Amino acid sequence: MKRVLGILIGILVFAFAATPAMAQSPRGDRFCMGGSTIVGAEENPDNVLLFGCGARIQKGAQVDRDVVSFGGDVVLEESTRVQRDVVIFGGDLKVGGTIDRDITVFGGRVTLDSTAVVKGNVLTFGGGVDKKEGATVSGQVMRNGSGTMPRVGVAPVPPVRWNWFGDLFWGFVQGFFTMVGLAALGALILVFMPNHLKQVSTVAEQSALPSLGVGCLTWLVAPPLMILFIVTCLGIPLSAILGILLVAASAFGWIAIAILLGDRLLNALKVKNIVPILSMVVGLVVLWLISAVPFLGWLIGLLIATLAVGAVVLTRFGTRPFPIPPAPTSTSPVPVTPSPVVPSEPAPQATDDPSASI
Repeated sequence: MKRVLGILIGILVFAFAATPAMAQSPRGDRFCMGGSTIVGAEENPDNVLLFGCGARIQKGAQVDRDVVSFGGDVVLEESTRVQRDVVIFGGDLKVGGTIDRDITVFGGRVTLDSTAVVKGNVLTFGGGVDKKEGATVSGQVMRNGSGTMPRVGVAPVPPVRWNWFGDLFWGFVQGFFTMVGLAALGALILVFMPNHLKQVSTVAEQSALPSLGVGCLTWLVAPPLMILFIVTCLGIPLSAILGILLVAASAFGWIAIAILLGDRLLNALKVKNIVPILSMVVGLVVLWLISAVPFLGWLIGLLIATLAVGAVVLTRFGTRPFPIPPAPTSTSPVPVTPSPVVPSEPAPQATDDPSASI
């Protein structure tokens, strides 16, 4: 159990911290689990990712992409800027700076100070919005998906030009560094849990349809369940654990699928002396290239991830086979009751007495 827990923590660190940090720029992401963190005025992270952690983004700081928090409060001071979205699950948000896209909060309250500027929409589910005088919202303010407020008359925001080549390039680079992180993590798992990976690969190959079905069900059930836990407040730790398990299952299953794919490809090329780590590296490269295909790559990647998650769930992270073999029937011999032995009468003995023969 300790070994499995260590692997899960390692998967979480690689998936949410190390890989994105390497993929985007030398600045990297700000990742925090538990406690609180501060993004200083001179910092310029790509993303801010929080799990049960509160955050304060100080005056002058800028986040180039998103701020996402699970179970933590977030404060954006005056003159701060988030260039994309802010998403909060089970926490409050206080805004004094600028957000270039939308605010989405589940189970928390949004406070917009007089200096706040939101260029998109403000959506809250299970919470409220406190909009101070002077705050600017270019889109709509929606509570529980309804109750819209009219658009505030402000100067139109210039349209953002989509750099198709730039987004494609950075997606390609991010996929590469994700592959490198998964390769490092897979090497660690191969040392401690090789049989578990083999079990997941076997089930993904031999029971593909059940794995896809269970994977689809997992994607459909897990996010609403996490939101339900967060809204109830008491279930925030359960939501965090469920999120960790979902990320762990995705990474674990993806590595198992990569080993299966690499092994089949190397066998088709008639490569001799195939070792699991070579199969994993080849499989990860193939999956990376497939996922990088424009327009169709994300769909293929989603299909593979669904298959991987389903195989992991069916095998409980490779700890049991699927389908479960039937319990062996008892083959012990039936005890035979010995029949009672009837004592025989003693035979007459010969004697030398002459009178006995008369």
